[in-house]
Amino acid sequence: MGEETLVASSFLFYNGPVRDRVSPESPLVAVEVHLPPAVRRTAGHRAVVAAKGATVRQLLDDLERQYPGMRFHVCHETGELRPHVNIFVNSENIRYLQQLDTPLSGGEVVYILHAISGG
Repeated sequence: MGEETLVASSFLFYNGPVRDRVSPESPLVAVEVHLPPAVRRTAGHRAVVAAKGATVRQLLDDLERQYPGMRFHVCHETGELRPHVNIFVNSENIRYLQQLDTPLSGGEVVYILHAISGG
């Protein structure tokens, strides 16, 4: 199964909006995280990794623990998401949910994407 097929199937089959399923106080859960090419070197050239967290923020903390330097590619020094980075939980952009405090219940697929521009 190619990466395009995996992405398409992940967008079609999920259990509804994440904002309605879990509180941020929930226990840490494991999710699959797809990394953009620019970040993969930090993760040993892996395109997909596993991480744990009850929220996206905790997930990023776990990614930083496992792969030091990962957070720099995703967040500012203040901890806020960089403007050119989008994070999707299943097919929902966290910017339109609870941002980094978006809850995770397990089984989601998280995509970290860098915006591409140019002329």
